[in-house]
Amino acid sequence: MPETLIKPLQKSSKKIVFNVENRFFLKYLENFFSGSEYDASFIQRHQIASFVSENTDMTLILQSEEDEYELIEVASRLKRVFGDKLSILFLSLD
Repeated sequence: MPETLIKPLQKSSKKIVFNVENRFFLKYLENFFSGSEYDASFIQRHQIASFVSENTDMTLILQSEEDEYELIEVASRLKRVFGDKLSILFLSLD
């Protein structure tokens, strides 16, 4: 039997934190992660800095439709302060 080329997604010990403005995509993510074994949280933009400072060992996933540059600036500052413990991903729906 041939060996599979793609390994299944392994559960990480890192928390996954979302800040998503698109309401349809946000609802999809909330539904997907509500029944999963992953430790996922959904926060508002004004909560980003305080949430990250409480637990830096996370993957922060950001999506903005109106003020992308402000979100990039906040993420840049957080990355400078918390370094390698914090992973940041930017999503674009364009």
